[in-house]
Amino acid sequence: MLHEERRKNFVEEKPVHDLIVAATVESWPVISAHSARLVAIIENIIEEGADAGNFNVIDAAIAARSAMNAFVPFYHPVLVEERVRNAGNAEEGLGEQISFILQALWWE
Repeated sequence: MLHEERRKNFVEEKPVHDLIVAATVESWPVISAHSARLVAIIENIIEEGADAGNFNVIDAAIAARSAMNAFVPFYHPVLVEERVRNAGNAEEGLGEQISFILQALWWE
């Protein structure tokens, strides 16, 4: 999971974390490409779920972008660092956010 990787980088591989923060804050092209790839993966999952009748979405691309935006606090390196430093439990709320997004995808 992306969140766990970000947390691990901050705790165990600080130089890698710092590089990811710099790339994110400075909007390096690799970050944009990575983000676009993640959204494409999520879009594909949502499309497959809709085709199987598990999700009720009109536009999988919009749903994918919205889902990724909802997860920003759990994968943005600066926000993950803040959660780890201040709360100690970086996963707090992640399960609730996942449930919320799944409910939104099933909404009729």
